[in-house]
Amino acid sequence: MAEQIPSWAVTVDDLARWGFPVRKTDKVVGTKVVVAEGLPFGQALHAAWAAGHVRMAAIPEDIAEAARAAGRERIAEMQRLARENVAFLRKHNMIVGPSFTK
Repeated sequence: MAEQIPSWAVTVDDLARWGFPVRKTDKVVGTKVVVAEGLPFGQALHAAWAAGHVRMAAIPEDIAEAARAAGRERIAEMQRLARENVAFLRKHNMIVGPSFTK
């Protein structure tokens, strides 16, 4: 058998390649629709582990911290864009002040 992949590094593509497709859903007018049949991610990961493809392991702290930092950067960028959009809308009189004032 090929080398096992640590559980934190397994992707949906890995699971599909091993024969454990992951269910994909979407929402249409408030209704949940199954786009691709398969198992929920956790069940597919467990099945791959039981089949010997996955090695259960904790994510290394440096990788986890890098992911958290990237998330904080994305949130900061979204907040910056939101401030720019609100400023633009106010400048063009498309919104006036907070909605709770009279």
